[in-house]
Amino acid sequence: MLSLGSLFVGGWSLACTLLLVGVIATWIYRIPGTTLSDFMHGPKGQHAPRLFHSAADALRLVRPEKRRLIYGLQLAGASIAAFAIAGLFLVSLVFPEASK
Repeated sequence: MLSLGSLFVGGWSLACTLLLVGVIATWIYRIPGTTLSDFMHGPKGQHAPRLFHSAADALRLVRPEKRRLIYGLQLAGASIAAFAIAGLFLVSLVFPEASK
């Protein structure tokens, strides 16, 4: 039977893999003429300062037909990581002896 620790590590591994594939796909399916600087500083034109640059700004630099794919990969990876943390916290509340 799988232990809780191996499920947590497996979930994190899957989440990191999905996020990495999403980042690589973002670069592969970028709009022609887009540079790494555009991803780091935000799209050209009027945008928020670098500190407040969001993932939505990066998605605007991807070809429109591939945006749903990349958004889905990144959303799935981030959701799995968030559910792993929340699930670990909830399990420790429900079964206090499991955290000992």
